[in-house]
Amino acid sequence: WYLEVAKYQHDDAKQRIITSFEPKVNFTDWLYLKGIVGFDQYHFQNTAITPTGTAYQNGGGYTRNLLQFNESNLGFIVGVDKNLAKDFSLNAIAGGNAMTQQFTVNNTTGSPFNIPFFYDISNINAASVSASDAITRQKINSFYGSIDLSWRSQVFLNITGRNDWFSALTLPVGVAGKPNNSIFYPSVGLSWVISDGLRLPSFVNYLKARISWAQVGGGTQPYQLANYYGLSGTNNGAPLGQIGPSQVPNSELLPYASLSDELGLEGRLINNRLGFDVAVYNHNVS
Repeated sequence: WYLEVAKYQHDDAKQRIITSFEPKVNFTDWLYLKGIVGFDQYHFQNTAITPTGTAYQNGGGYTRNLLQFNESNLGFIVGVDKNLAKDFSLNAIAGGNAMTQQFTVNNTTGSPFNIPFFYDISNINAASVSASDAITRQKINSFYGSIDLSWRSQVFLNITGRNDWFSALTLPVGVAGKPNNSIFYPSVGLSWVISDGLRLPSFVNYLKARISWAQVGGGTQPYQLANYYGLSGTNNGAPLGQIGPSQVPNSELLPYASLSDELGLEGRLINNRLGFDVAVYNHNVS
């Protein structure tokens, strides 16, 4: 019990910084341009020590995992917010974004300790220490837009569209095949606040009907389209190479698409004391 509580070590440490900057210029009272600059960075370290004298690993052991994550987003939005007529209003945007992401992983492990009860990686013979490094990079470029139309602030129509290009689905140089690194996914939704348009019983405070259809999509993790290679240990002083993926790559991999449609009704009754939200929907992923 003493060894488990006092000598076993499993420590985690994480530092994270998130920054964003969104300058905006208003050209008129209904037209604007906004820039988007964002960064997300964190450093994570995990250290695990098995103490000397442990039954299943008598000499003890040391493991350290380091993860560095960096993501940047650079984009823009052009927006319109305008009353078109007495009963109609328009809110629309169009924009683009460039996302860059990188993971850097460093793992070090070794056993046993030369000097008992001195728990440091320097206390392990170099021949008994193994280390691995990996860097994963990907980019996603996007253009998108949306249109929101409203009539008398009770009927709302929303139409969106987005196109993404994934570096993870871009074929490497020398690999034959058809490019499948892009996907466009639209959506449309219509809603009506019935309680604002019709005279309803007094106990109905709010009633809204909605119907929508949407498609969303995404890419995959990097390095899934072709074999890649790495180094794993040595043989008589010479480095050993190996094929990296743990699964068979697929050069014809496609972005995934998710389709959904929904019909719903929501309301509040009896001075908002009772509320409900019911929906019928269908969802498919391919």
